[in-house]
Parts: sequence; structure tokens; C-alpha cells
Amino acid sequence: MEPLRIEYNPRKGYQIVHRCQRCGHESRNIVLQDVAVQPDEQEAIYELMKHPKA
Repeated sequence: MEPLRIEYNPRKGYQIVHRCQRCGHESRNIVLQDVAVQPDEQEAIYELMKHPKA
């Protein structure tokens, strides 16, 4: 799965959109910001917000 872009959902918050490199299926995962175990990397999220991969 390759991260493509960040989307905002009013009910779920920010989500990372991923695309399967084999079949092209896109899925979304909620961005984990303020958690103690494995939070998402803020710099990578900002980079995707600035430069989405289409």
C-alpha cells in the first residue's frame, strides 16, 4: 500500500488514503495523532498534505 494523500472527513477527522500497488484499490485509515503507541509520523503527514501523489 502506497500513501497518496490526506483527506478530511467531518466525522472521522483526517485520513490517509492508500492505494494497493497490485490492484489499485484505494482505502482510508484514520490519522493517529495523540496516542501513546505508534502515533503517525507528523512530518510525513505534513509532506503528504503539501505534495499529494494524485
